[in-house]
Amino acid sequence: MSDIFKAGDFFFTGGHGPLSRLIRYFSKSIGEKRTVVNHVGIVLAEGDLKNCVVVEALSTVKKHRLIDRYGGRKDKLLY
Repeated sequence: MSDIFKAGDFFFTGGHGPLSRLIRYFSKSIGEKRTVVNHVGIVLAEGDLKNCVVVEALSTVKKHRLIDRYGGRKDKLLY
């Protein structure tokens, strides 16, 4: 897995809050293994974890550097 994100790449995350858990619970099919992803974003400008620019649909659509939301912790990203 490369640490350079390219424009058009998707990244996936799994939150630990109540809403994130509900999304994962209700997006799972009967008999399916536990869902770990409840959110997706797309990379707009190429770069490493500290410099790439992404857009996500949070409470509103937000454009930001990936590190600003996820603090450089790769374990929060499931890309």
